[in-house]
Amino acid sequence: MTEELQELEPLEEPTNAAAAEPAMAHAPAPIAAAGAPAPAYNPAADKQYYRFLLSGVVMLIGCLMPFGPEWEMAGYKTLGGAFAMWVAIGMIWSWWGAISTNAFRGANLKWVGLALFPLIFGLVNMMGAFAHEGDVYMNPAVGDFVKMGRIPADWGWGDFFAAFFDFKNPVAQNQAGDFVRAFGAGKFVVFIGAVLAEVFMLTAIFSGAKHAKAQKAAAVSKAAARRR
Repeated sequence: MTEELQELEPLEEPTNAAAAEPAMAHAPAPIAAAGAPAPAYNPAADKQYYRFLLSGVVMLIGCLMPFGPEWEMAGYKTLGGAFAMWVAIGMIWSWWGAISTNAFRGANLKWVGLALFPLIFGLVNMMGAFAHEGDVYMNPAVGDFVKMGRIPADWGWGDFFAAFFDFKNPVAQNQAGDFVRAFGAGKFVVFIGAVLAEVFMLTAIFSGAKHAKAQKAAAVSKAAARRR
């Protein structure tokens, strides 16, 4: 029985590719790009997208800050502050997506347009911040601080900014700080964010028009070169 038994040939070693196939079959599928979260930074995205995102973040921070002298009176607890917070969240959400895809739609600009309302409301509030008839102030909180002697009765915006930037005068600095607290620090921040949104909109329009003009000039010169 042991005669002429054929010697078994050694098994061939599997190649690297063949060995890798079973492992690849059980490997988890990569996450689709469309389902991944938006990146915090996309180097290919237009810089205007980041500017609009920044303005939305500034507005959101302002809505979380006090809208009056009470520290617990956050801006979003008021009707105007809730509207401003809704606009701020819409701007963050839409422009975060624009950064992810490096493209924007008309809906993105809709939120920037809505930021015009917090800007107008903030401007109206600032115009009436020092307005008063006798002892009755248009802003009651500012009037209360004036009656307590924490804010001068004859102040205006010029006096406020002069005191705010008078870093060598602690008394003036405290008076400016008291006015910010009485008026509502969050109102200032929301107003700044809304202003940034509209300014960035104007710069985007002008830069886009300039870019379109340059493209048109390049196309005209290219067509002229072809005729030659």
